[in-house]
Amino acid sequence: MESPAISSILFFRLAAGAMVLLPLSVFAQFNPLQDQLEAATRLECRFSALGSAAWEADTADIEVSESSLEVVFFEIDTEEGSAEVEGDFGGVSYIVVRYSQGYLHLMQMFRAGPLYVTSVIAQETTDGKMMAVHNRVEYSSIALPGFTSTPESYIGECAVS
Repeated sequence: MESPAISSILFFRLAAGAMVLLPLSVFAQFNPLQDQLEAATRLECRFSALGSAAWEADTADIEVSESSLEVVFFEIDTEEGSAEVEGDFGGVSYIVVRYSQGYLHLMQMFRAGPLYVTSVIAQETTDGKMMAVHNRVEYSSIALPGFTSTPESYIGECAVS
């Protein structure tokens, strides 16, 4: 038989956990952007900030700059888990799509090795657009202007259209 003190502690822990989780579940039910994002079949994305990685000897660094990257994802099918892309990507890529609790992730795997991941978050920026992050994991020892040669992270927004 449990002591009253242990029962009280257990009760208060369960109640505290419920109070923490309840607002999250209520928010998820009343955020119309989540429904819009989950049902999206086309996204028009613009990324205005860029962080580029660099290594000098044994030191890693990031350089931040402005960006004008635009990417359009279309024929998005969250049930099938696929999409197609227009943009400055070059080559054919396979895109895996996954929607999860207010996040839409689009992962592109290239045959040559690079991996690009775009995540759209059901949080409004302006005019119904949503927060977005686009990451590129790619490396080349030779830097060519206009091409990704080191890992990059872009920040911007996407519109469901």
